[in-house]
Amino acid sequence: MLAGLIIIVSGKVTGVSFRSSAKKEAEKLGLNGYARNIETEKGEAVEIMIEGEEEILSEFLAWATKGPKTAKVKELEFNYREYTGEFAGFEVVEE
Repeated sequence: MLAGLIIIVSGKVTGVSFRSSAKKEAEKLGLNGYARNIETEKGEAVEIMIEGEEEILSEFLAWATKGPKTAKVKELEFNYREYTGEFAGFEVVEE
């Protein structure tokens, strides 16, 4: 079943290639969406919006709990959402 997933990852996740690593992982799994840095009340974080097969999204979510070796994920929040099909590929959004 196709679905969407919004993930907010906080901790040491900016300046450690988290977004580019998310792109590589998403492309490896055949998922579409984006990753961008955001500011939250807890500090800097990475927001990932991703779409694809629900079971593959679960694989990506498992990866996101750790991220690249240079990251230190402190907290991860996620919400599933309806699939929209609005993304073609995966993009790293530069601020």
